[in-house]
Amino acid sequence: MKKLVLLGFAFAVTLTARAQKYVAFTMDDLPFVGNYDSASIYSEGILQAFDKFGIKAVGFVNDKFVLDQKDKGTKVLQAWLEKGHELGNHTFSHMSLTESPLEDYIEDIKAGQQYSAELQKKYNGQEMRYFRHPYLQTGNDSLKRYGLEAALQGMSLQAVPVTLDGSDWYFNHAYVKSNRKEEIAKAYINYTLDNVAYLEKLTAEIHEGSAAHIFLVHANPLNAKYLSTILQALKDRGYQFISVDKALSHPIYQKPDTVIVPGGFSWLHRWRISTKQKTSLKEPEIPRFVKEAYEK
Repeated sequence: MKKLVLLGFAFAVTLTARAQKYVAFTMDDLPFVGNYDSASIYSEGILQAFDKFGIKAVGFVNDKFVLDQKDKGTKVLQAWLEKGHELGNHTFSHMSLTESPLEDYIEDIKAGQQYSAELQKKYNGQEMRYFRHPYLQTGNDSLKRYGLEAALQGMSLQAVPVTLDGSDWYFNHAYVKSNRKEEIAKAYINYTLDNVAYLEKLTAEIHEGSAAHIFLVHANPLNAKYLSTILQALKDRGYQFISVDKALSHPIYQKPDTVIVPGGFSWLHRWRISTKQKTSLKEPEIPRFVKEAYEK
């Protein structure tokens, strides 16, 4: 254990010392958001994008949606495991912590620690070790917040924060309904890159030196087609792709997070609020025509 800690510390020092950009990728809502008849095809597009850039991601699974269409859902998870990616727990049913009793939420996590966890162990012998809060909700009162932390520790699950994202869930909702798909996709790419630039500036305000970011994307049709474009743009901007393991060893993830609110958002804001740091930075806005498509 001491050796692992030292290795993690050495890696963290290396990350901090070099003036470089690092990012790990996580994907929520596996097996897929949308029509399961095309889930394997869409999943293949996502996996090809990760393969192209040598990325090993963590995919957070809702077992309920695997079991709803077991053959199709299992096929998607098997494809992820065969490519060397890791699976994590996203609760069984994508439950909202804000809207649920803590006891029910913990039971939903336990239910989500069965089918996909067993499948992963069968494929590579690895226990499930990561958790991602649905809606990024960590608790709207102190009993939920700290009760959940204790429960996760008892299940040997580590919650994985999010520092970068492009609101892809929002753009995807507009994308699948609209006949202006190419325009929405272009807006998604531009917004994502603008938001990354904004969040990098915010990082510089709250943390000295470079950071190892964790990017959140979702398993949806928009990313099946355009994730590769996002990854190429990040690479062109100097980002190096690393594992979630390595990202979590960075000192930024030791910052205090004492935020207790109903909603969910980037841990960069959580750390900023926890240390009472103000910012004058302005977040990029989602274009009006995308909002209109989303609301239809």
